[in-house]
Amino acid sequence: MLRSISFFLFLVLLLALPTNAQSPHPNALNVPTGIDSKFRSDPEKNLTEFVNSILKGITSDEEKIRILHDWTAVNIRYDVEGYFGNSKIVYNTFDVIKTGKSVCEGYCNVLELLLTTAGIENKKVPGYARGYGFDIFAGNERFESNHAWTAVKLNGKWELIDVTWNSGFIDGIRFVPNYSLGYFLISRKNLFIPISLKTPNGS
Repeated sequence: MLRSISFFLFLVLLLALPTNAQSPHPNALNVPTGIDSKFRSDPEKNLTEFVNSILKGITSDEEKIRILHDWTAVNIRYDVEGYFGNSKIVYNTFDVIKTGKSVCEGYCNVLELLLTTAGIENKKVPGYARGYGFDIFAGNERFESNHAWTAVKLNGKWELIDVTWNSGFIDGIRFVPNYSLGYFLISRKNLFIPISLKTPNGS
């Protein structure tokens, strides 16, 4: 049974982590055309086949997480028009896969679905981040939830992933794909953020 966790993230600083010379995992890039197209057209029906195919021969949980993260980061684009209120944002997991675009919650919904199907314990985590458009001198910071991360349990410990920021960035009014592992399996200590994590057994 999946443990439930709840914790609120307060991101104080964006880490300047190296992002050069990073490429998506080959399994995430080389999904057989037939399987990939079937999954995109009817993800609910073809979910198990897709995950089994993309993870074929992989035994390491960390590598499985990496592959599923990379597929999400490469194949989902940030919905800039929706972000600026010019179109309706898609949040439903299967619709995000079909359209290939959403915002942070949609990214996390897709990754959560793929990880769960692969048997990886995970949870979507809401929180606050100083993201696009933040002005430290504006004096209007409200510290309300405005972002979503993914927490995964690996080797008995919770680690954090920001698949949205690892997908790219907003430049003006356009999304620029820019794959990165800068926010992949980041521990609470390395993020320099206070986190309250609660599980049923108090761990």
